Amino acid sequence: MIERLRAIQALRPLFNDGRSLNTRLQQDGELQREISELARHYLGREVRGCSNCYSDALFELLTLNIEIAMQKEECKFKLRGGKLLLDAVNGDVSKAMTQANISDELALYHLKTNPYCEEYFEELPTDWKEQVEAFDIDTMCKGKSNSEVFDPEQYRAIIDEMTEDLKGGMSKNKLIEKFKGVDFGGKNLTNKEIRECLKEAGKSL
Repeated sequence: MIERLRAIQALRPLFNDGRSLNTRLQQDGELQREISELARHYLGREVRGCSNCYSDALFELLTLNIEIAMQKEECKFKLRGGKLLLDAVNGDVSKAMTQANISDELALYHLKTNPYCEEYFEELPTDWKEQVEAFDIDTMCKGKSNSEVFDPEQYRAIIDEMTEDLKGGMSKNKLIEKFKGVDFGGKNLTNKEIRECLKEAGKSL
């Protein structure tokens, strides 16, 4: 599956023109099926219906970090589609987890710090309780570069909402005002985070 993701990411230059992309998505059933399968595997959600749904999923796949995707290939945990887990203890946005960035370590962290989140997992290894008991939170990286480098996947829910607002005709200035002071991961979004999210949302238009 990772090779299929690499193959579709290699086509990125062909998809720079949004109009030609929408036309191709409407006409190319094989491309739609490939996007659907990759989105189900890497993004944890079903994609069907309008061309915008496919183009949004394609954009996420094109920008998905290969290293994160390879971690997911080896991951024994699987979140239910559309679920977003936030750090319930420290409010660390670098530990926000979706099916797109899931890893064994991150899954164990959430299960260790918030046992009630078990219900949000679709798949758990048979010995997950033993793994959680043995897991040492202190061994996790303390957000080395994550706190310094903007990672869109950590803010996917915000970016998706901004994308819909932009498609609905909301101006960028109004969007900035809308998200000022919004609580995310236990803290208010900063102006820098809002603008970075807005930049990402604009890429899918």
